[in-house]
Amino acid sequence: MAAGDEADRRAQAVGVAAAGAVRFGISADAFRDSVESVQERIDRYQRARHVIEREHDVPVRTTCATCLGGGSHACTVCEGTLRAPCDECDGSGKVPGVRGMKNCPTCRGKADRRCTSCERGSVRCGTCTGSGNVSAGTRIETTRRTEVTVHPRDSVAARRHVSVESPGDFDADPSRWPARLERAGRVVNASELPSELRPSLGPRERIVSSEAQSFAASSYRIVYRAAFRTGHVIVEERPWRAVQGDQSPLLRRRAAGRLAFGGAALIALLVVTTFYFRDSWYVLFGFGSPLCVASIAFAFAARSAARGLTLHSRAWSVTRTWIPTIATFLLPVAMAFAFALPRPSVATAEAALAAGDLERAAIEARALAETDTDPVAADRLFDEVHLRRVRGGWSIADIAASVRQPWRAARYRAAAVRHLRETSTASAETYAQARDPRALVEIANQIRDVLPDVAADTHRRAVAIAAHLCAERRSFACAEDNVGQLAQLGGPPDEVLAVRERVGQVMHATLEAEQIGRGASPSVRVQSLQRALDTAQRYTRVTGRPSSPTVAEIEHDLGAARTAAAAEERRVAAERARQDARDARRDAEARRAEARSAPRRQAPVEAQQDERATLRRETRAAARQESQRSRSSRADAPLLCRDGTLSPTCTCGGPRRGCCSWHRGVAGCSE
Repeated sequence: MAAGDEADRRAQAVGVAAAGAVRFGISADAFRDSVESVQERIDRYQRARHVIEREHDVPVRTTCATCLGGGSHACTVCEGTLRAPCDECDGSGKVPGVRGMKNCPTCRGKADRRCTSCERGSVRCGTCTGSGNVSAGTRIETTRRTEVTVHPRDSVAARRHVSVESPGDFDADPSRWPARLERAGRVVNASELPSELRPSLGPRERIVSSEAQSFAASSYRIVYRAAFRTGHVIVEERPWRAVQGDQSPLLRRRAAGRLAFGGAALIALLVVTTFYFRDSWYVLFGFGSPLCVASIAFAFAARSAARGLTLHSRAWSVTRTWIPTIATFLLPVAMAFAFALPRPSVATAEAALAAGDLERAAIEARALAETDTDPVAADRLFDEVHLRRVRGGWSIADIAASVRQPWRAARYRAAAVRHLRETSTASAETYAQARDPRALVEIANQIRDVLPDVAADTHRRAVAIAAHLCAERRSFACAEDNVGQLAQLGGPPDEVLAVRERVGQVMHATLEAEQIGRGASPSVRVQSLQRALDTAQRYTRVTGRPSSPTVAEIEHDLGAARTAAAAEERRVAAERARQDARDARRDAEARRAEARSAPRRQAPVEAQQDERATLRRETRAAARQESQRSRSSRADAPLLCRDGTLSPTCTCGGPRRGCCSWHRGVAGCSE
C-alpha cells in the first residue's frame, strides 16, 4: 500500500511538472515521455506543545481602620464647619491699636476665618495615604501559558508551515498542513523529548502537560531531456506546485521552433511575393491560392518538425515528429510546382481571341511579352486585340483613344486609323444632315491629333452650319461671329463666299421686312429702324458691300423717327397733364359741393379759407407733375447736330462726349 502511494505521488509530481511545461510549447504527454528520472527528497520536522504552570505571590490588602475605607476624615481644626478661629486676634476679633482696641485686620472683626487645613471640611487619611486600604500580607497564585517548540526550525518544510508555532494549529484539519503527519500524541514525561523540543523554564515554573507531532514533506526532482540537453524541475506537495528548476532545454526547444517558423515564413513570403509580382497574369490565372496555402502549411510544418526533433528520442512519434518532418520536405516541392507550372501560352491567347474574350487575350499577350516566353507572337496578339477593340468601339472617342495607344506593327495601326477615318467621316455626314454643329465640333475635337485633316474639315462644316442656323434664327451677331471664324479656319474661298451670301440674303430679307412698317406709330418706328440699322451694319461687315437701304439712310430716318416720337410723347404728356388738372378741379368742385350741402360746423370765413388753401395745393401739385413730365420729355429728346440732323444715339439728358462726331458736332437740344 505504501509503495502504491509512493508511485501515485511520483506520477502526480510528474503531472504537475508537465502542466507547468505546457507554457513552453510542449504537450503534457510529450513531457512525460521526455522524463528520465524522478528523485524524491523527504524533509522531516517535529513540534511540541507544552502547558507550563507558574507560581507567584499576590499581596493582600484590607480596609483602613482610621478612615474606614473612605480615604479621608473630618478636619480636627474646624470640625467640618470650614471656619477656624483667627490666629491674629485669637478669636476675639479685636487687636490693640494706637488709640485703643480696633478690629482685627485679618478677620476684619469676625473672630474666625476660612480653614486652611482641610478641603471642604475633610483631610486625607495619613494611615492609608488616601487609598482607603492597607496591606494585610501576601497569598500564592498560579498561572498557565502554552509554548510551542519546533525542530529543526530552519528547515524548508518548517518554513513552509506558516502557523507551525501557533498552539491552535495543533487542533487544525491535517489536510491544511503543508506536510504529512507521521506521528502525534501526548508525552507523559517531557524529559523523553529531544532537548531541542524542551521548553525553557523559569523560576517557580513546571510543565503540566506536553503533546508532540512529527511531520514529513516530500519534494521531487524530475529530470527530463529536450533540445539535446538535460534539465530538471523541483515539485513540492501539499499543495502540489513546481517551485524551481532548469528550464533552459524547454527554452531552447521553443526558440528552435520559432526560428524554424520564422525562416520558413520568410522563404514562403519571398516565394509568394515573387510569384505575384512577376505579372498580373499569375494573379488572375496562376495557382496563387494553392501556393499561399502550401506556404502557410510549410511554415507551421517547419515549426512542428523543429519542436518534434528537439524532443527526447523516447517522445518521438508519428504525429509529433515524422508527419511534420515529411511535410516540411514535401511542401516546398508542391510550392515549386505551383510556382513554375502555370505559364501564359500563345494557344490560350488565340483561343480567347477566337471566342471574343479580348480582355483574356490581352492579358495573355502582355504576359507573353513581359515573361519573354514568345515576344514575337505576343506583339502580334497584342496588335490583333488592339485592332479588335478599335473595330468594336462604341464611340469615336473610344476608337480614337485605342488608336492613340502604342502599336507593335505599323500595318495594324494603319488599319485602325483607316477604320477611324471611315467611322468619323460617316458620323460627320450624319450630323451634318441633321444640322447638329455641336456634335460635329465634338467629333473634330476627338480626332484632331489623329486625323487633323478630317478634324479641320468637320470643324469648318460645323461652323458653316452654325452660321446658317444663327441667320435663320435672326441672331445676326452669332452668324457674323461664325462667318468670321470660318474665314479664320482657312476654308475654301468658294465655301466661305457661299456662306456669306446665304447669311447676307437672310439679312437683306430682314431689312426689307423692317422697312415695311413705315406707317406704324413713332415709337414702334424707332424700334424698327434701330433693328434695321444694326442689321445693315452687320450686312456690310459680312458681305463687304453696302446694304439697301444704306446705313446713312437708315440713320437719317431713325433721327427723324426719334424726333417724331419725342414730339408725340410731349403731346401725350401735355394732354395727360391737362386731363389730370381737369380731374383735380372736378374733384375739388365735388368736395366743395359736398361741403356746402353738409351742416356747417365752422364759420363761413374759415370754411372759405380752407377751401381756397385746398385748391391752391391741388393746383401746385398738378403744376409740379406737368413740369416733371416736361423735363423728362426734354431729357429723352435727341441732340441736334450742326448739319441739321438728329443724333441717333445721344439724348439731351445724357452725356454728350463723342456725339455727332460725324455730323460737325453738337448744336444743342432738339427741344
